[in-house]
Amino acid sequence: EEGTLLVEGGNTGGAFLIGAELADFQIEVDFNYEVGGGPDYGAFARITRHANETANGYFFLINNGNLQILRLQNDQPVAVVGQASPTQALESGWLRLVFTGIGDQLTGHVYSTDQPEALLGEVSGADSTYTSGLVLLGGSNSSGFRAEYDNLKVLDSNEPDGCGDIT
Repeated sequence: EEGTLLVEGGNTGGAFLIGAELADFQIEVDFNYEVGGGPDYGAFARITRHANETANGYFFLINNGNLQILRLQNDQPVAVVGQASPTQALESGWLRLVFTGIGDQLTGHVYSTDQPEALLGEVSGADSTYTSGLVLLGGSNSSGFRAEYDNLKVLDSNEPDGCGDIT
């Protein structure tokens, strides 16, 4: 189905996109980034939900212009798995996030959608706390959350051919 996905919420917002649990994954998605005052945008992976509706998993995000991979427990960040500054300042407009998890290795890349080969930044780290879960797009902001996403592609690297497209 064509069109953008709009995710809105109070202090946090999110939309589960894939009903299957994934262990090794690659998430590619374009999002409309807003410099300054906007939400912390990103992609969540290996998300598990609890009866009290809180979530555990990993969140690759842009936070105040910096790239982070966070480990979440009960919706709260409990560890920084990786953190890096982009190779150049990020500007408002459409960017592409690529979040990959193979075993305990987690990697995030940000690209320009105007120049898809132009890597704007990358972050990586290792964490083996969560081994599988759902995929989610979303973010957080103390004054409310709103983000636009487009061109989502989720790959399951456990497929027989190495990376099956499940979107």
